[in-house]
Amino acid sequence: MDQGAVDAVTKWQMLVPALPDDLSIRVVIQKSQANFQTLYLGNCSTVVATMRSSFPELGVTSADCKEMSWLRYTAYIYFGEAINSKPLEALLLNRSTTLGPFVKNKSDYVKKALTKETWKKIFLWPNGTGSGQLILEPHGGIMGRISANKIPFPHRSNMLYNIQYVELWKGKEAGGDITPNWIGSLYEFMTPYVSKNPRGAYVNYRDLDMGVNKVVGGVTCYETEKVWGESYFGPANFRRLTKIKRKVDASDYFQNEQSVPPLPLK
Repeated sequence: MDQGAVDAVTKWQMLVPALPDDLSIRVVIQKSQANFQTLYLGNCSTVVATMRSSFPELGVTSADCKEMSWLRYTAYIYFGEAINSKPLEALLLNRSTTLGPFVKNKSDYVKKALTKETWKKIFLWPNGTGSGQLILEPHGGIMGRISANKIPFPHRSNMLYNIQYVELWKGKEAGGDITPNWIGSLYEFMTPYVSKNPRGAYVNYRDLDMGVNKVVGGVTCYETEKVWGESYFGPANFRRLTKIKRKVDASDYFQNEQSVPPLPLK
């Protein structure tokens, strides 16, 4: 924070949606620090010039750049420098998690930039017995040019960025099994600052805190599932999905904790 992380993240919110389509900057916030991770489809010299012009606060130089394929970049985000010491195939085919024994995720969407004062509180949020991080993924570019009803994913031009809350812990502490609540307390704090009616969520960060299916007569309950279904897909898209489900799987043979239910016949 003493190097201007709060100011940089505050500016980042409004900067990234307007960046060129071939440049994306995401932020990982952990332990009162912000790590800016950039993907640029081009060479180092071009992106350094762009970053110096658009985001001089980061002080990007050619030494900060690593030229690699998109596949290696994707692996680098998750495995870091391990991609330089192990075969890429071995890393990508490893089905064990690199995060830790216990992981919990939640998500949000932000429409209006948070103030500097709000970010200060977030940076100083206590971790407690676990270790928490926020991952801020920007929208804009092609994301904003696809209409909300074109495909099931609805979070488009009206969103600045997505927040992924991640909490990691080992499960055993001096008092026995512990499930930390860093993620729950911060998620509650964020309520006034994120999307509403419904509060948006990203389906690939499945959040069972929003509820699980209620099965009646072997079929999942439409009214129960609206709670998270509309958060993941938006009200209109969720209803369209339930109509499709009724056509292709009316008996609801394929179901899970938060699967799309068939729309009931009236």
